[in-house]
Amino acid sequence: MNHASMADRLYESLEEKISYAGMHMDPEDWLKKSIIYSIAASVLSAAATIIFYEASLAVAAGMFMFAIALIARYLFLEMRIENRRKEVEKVLPDLLRVVAANISAGLTPIVALRTAARPEFGVISKELKYITTRSMSIESMDEIVTEIQRRIKSDLLSRVLMVFTTSLRSGGDVIRSLEHSADDIQRIYEMHNSLVARTSMYSTFVIFGIIITMPFLLAVSINVMELMAKISTSQHISYANAYMSIGFPELSSDYVVLVSALVLLGSSLSASVLMSVIRTGNRIEGVRYFIPMLAASLIVFYISKSIIVPFIIGILG
Repeated sequence: MNHASMADRLYESLEEKISYAGMHMDPEDWLKKSIIYSIAASVLSAAATIIFYEASLAVAAGMFMFAIALIARYLFLEMRIENRRKEVEKVLPDLLRVVAANISAGLTPIVALRTAARPEFGVISKELKYITTRSMSIESMDEIVTEIQRRIKSDLLSRVLMVFTTSLRSGGDVIRSLEHSADDIQRIYEMHNSLVARTSMYSTFVIFGIIITMPFLLAVSINVMELMAKISTSQHISYANAYMSIGFPELSSDYVVLVSALVLLGSSLSASVLMSVIRTGNRIEGVRYFIPMLAASLIVFYISKSIIVPFIIGILG
């Protein structure tokens, strides 16, 4: 019973997210496509592991890539929802002013919404056309508002719609409430843009630290470790004894490189989430920064380890 209720909740949650993403498909179809993509990615990963690395790790690589592909599909869904929210909220002030002008011209609220669905308003325009076309025979504004909230995940839009419907029910000044809401949203965006501009220096500092400073220092530590290993070998002193004398265990160069890559991965993830929260207030958007930041930090790390730091050591030596 518990398993069935949990499955039902997961199904409803996925159905809700697919609706928020503006995708006209059933959760079963989305899951089937996700599983097919994940299987294809796992097979390719296993084949690449067998060809280029070691056959014994093919199963583990395939399972890992299967999980990564499923997570990537889910993140893509979340990012699509977030992109739609941002696009809707960006044009919301102009849309509200157009709706207010239409009502002022004598149109009913439903017709005013339908008429305001202009192409330049993007996502919200398509959704308004889709919903109002389906609702041609519906005279209840509450049903249309509920359908809009089901299709677009935006707290700001929900609050505006609540003010709109409340004004209609109470017989208040709908035109003035829409215009005031548009002005308030405009001010919120101006304050947000000002905040992003003020914190841009801190974001630049974080990016520089993750992409340049940390990879370079990790490369220096690995090269110094390798240099000490060569010195100990040339002096017929065991690598383990040389390090145990100063309290360090014996470490291989490959192991330290792997740990460094994991450190860069964790640092890039943390920094991307931080930057996303500062700029957009949403952690999911950090995926946009994470992949480029991780790739750049790894490139700088391997270039520093193989070329820059040995070159500097050669000059100093």
